[in-house]
Amino acid sequence: MLDHFQALVKTLCGRLRGQGDPGTSGGSTYSFDMAAGHPLAGEVYTQLQRIRAELSALRARVERHNRAHPGDATPELVTIYVGQHVQSERHEAETRDSESGDTDV
Repeated sequence: MLDHFQALVKTLCGRLRGQGDPGTSGGSTYSFDMAAGHPLAGEVYTQLQRIRAELSALRARVERHNRAHPGDATPELVTIYVGQHVQSERHEAETRDSESGDTDV
């Protein structure tokens, strides 16, 4: 988890200092507010899996090229962090209710 935190902090610090090209350095956050049974829920929930697969394949191609062409260029480390968190307000409300003794009957 340290690598995730480190990627986030380095990105934020660089952006706050005005360093880096905004086209290649920075971040984006997307939140999707969906009710139960939303028709696009499956697509939203599988984004992390899809993005991981794409980035893993890209990293394999980069590593394959680097092995075939050692010393071609000055190394430049590019770190891409992707994270996903699902927060169910329904579940959290039920948990708060049960902890406070409130129940729907």
